[in-house]
Amino acid sequence: MTPEEKELREQICDVGRNLWQQQMVAANDGNITARLPTGEILCTPASVSKGSLTPRKIAKVGPDGAVLDVTPPWKPSSELRMHLKVYKADERVGAVVHAHPMFGTVFAVRGEALTLRMLPESVIHMPEIPLAPYATPSTDELGEVVVAFVRDHHGCLLEQHGALTWGDRPQRRLPGHGTPGVHRAGQLPAQAGRRRTGTARGRDRDADRAAHAVRPVRRTRWGRTPVRPARPGRGDP
Repeated sequence: MTPEEKELREQICDVGRNLWQQQMVAANDGNITARLPTGEILCTPASVSKGSLTPRKIAKVGPDGAVLDVTPPWKPSSELRMHLKVYKADERVGAVVHAHPMFGTVFAVRGEALTLRMLPESVIHMPEIPLAPYATPSTDELGEVVVAFVRDHHGCLLEQHGALTWGDRPQRRLPGHGTPGVHRAGQLPAQAGRRRTGTARGRDRDADRAAHAVRPVRRTRWGRTPVRPARPGRGDP
């Protein structure tokens, strides 16, 4: 086993414990994968709590899903097909995490994307969390409905299922589940209020960037760069 693979296995276990501690998964829910420089993929085992992962429980598969290394009695997650579709859609993706954050899953069950700009953090880090239409778990169809969002987003909700995020390494995907789970928590009563009254508490709570003094940023694939303020006499009045 190479040092890179050993480190990546440990990172996957760390992310699993964090998901468990933050109550983003229950029982044996969720799955985590990460891509090695060789193109092989490490995958969490099926029917194992993410809070009790160890490096030896992690399976290794090929890009096509063929099992290359696994320690019995464990076997790769049944959701591996969805992860493989994400890796195939974008060669820059290095890790994929699926979990069930409470508030994000509420929206997934309701069949609603997260679009309101209610907190500066959500405006900057995840301006929109789209909703992938329902597909049966553990099927190729589930991965296919996600592929449309891979290149332009960092994550999505899975209708009537949970949430999925992706990035260049496992640790960067954990905050992605924090966003729909925490930053978007207030959106649930707000959107419910909109549905009843047309707005939340009688007025629109979709925050304007200026109201929150959010400095505009240029979106890049894995990060954001602040935009310099326009010089006097230049730009918009």
